[in-house]
Amino acid sequence: MRHLKHHQSLGVTREHRAALLSNLAAALIRRGRIETTLTKARALRPFIEKVITKAKKAAAAREKRFHSSPPRRPAQGARRGRHHAAFQ
Repeated sequence: MRHLKHHQSLGVTREHRAALLSNLAAALIRRGRIETTLTKARALRPFIEKVITKAKKAAAAREKRFHSSPPRRPAQGARRGRHHAAFQ
């Protein structure tokens, strides 16, 4: 089946379209709002939504990993470096 196979071509080559969407997405993330044509905005929407979803999932996984690990403590009898000796 051809579901979700059509992408807006924007009248440019595949490489140009990829670069265009990448630059629009970066500008949108940096500034929060961009001014572009309706056609380009419609082409950008699924692209940026996937990026945002991946970032949210990665952030949630990172936070879960951070809170699940026990606090790290130095090993008993660990030697201090010579930089720490001056502060004893």
